[in-house]
This record gives sequence, structure tokens and C-alpha cells, in this order.
Amino acid sequence: MSDSVRQDHYAHWFFLIGAAGYGWQLHGIWIGLAVLVVVYAGIAISNLVLMTKVSDPFKFLRINRWAWVIAAWIVLFISGAEVVAI
Repeated sequence: MSDSVRQDHYAHWFFLIGAAGYGWQLHGIWIGLAVLVVVYAGIAISNLVLMTKVSDPFKFLRINRWAWVIAAWIVLFISGAEVVAI
């Protein structure tokens, strides 16, 4: 049981590092580093808000981490899209 909790706790990091690598591939190393820093800061700040404002925050913390990672991927997908006029 404890192994599945640890894997679930750190699984979002693999997707966050993947998003940073994808941002690096699309736009350069500074965007890749910015993805890591901005998403990590967003997770940390919103976790602090959840811990202080919500009576039972632990069920929301996992959702919060994944929401930030999914949002980073969506932003990268949109930024990498091209509009081609025929």
C-alpha cells in the first residue's frame, strides 16, 4: 500500500518534466525552465491556499497537482500549433 502511495505522490513529476522537455524542444531552454519554475510555484502556492482555506484539503491536493500539469500541457500544445492558410 505504501508503494502505491509514493508512486502516486510523485507521478505528476514525470509529466511535469516531460512538459518542460517539450517546451524546451518547441521554444528553447528558457521556456523549458520557465515551465518547471512556474508550474512548481503554482502548485506550491495553490497548495498553501488549499491548506489554509479548505477544512479537508488533502483530497484536493492531488487534483491540484494534476490540474497544473494538465494546464501546462494544454498551453504547450496550443503554443506549438500553427495556423496554415491555404
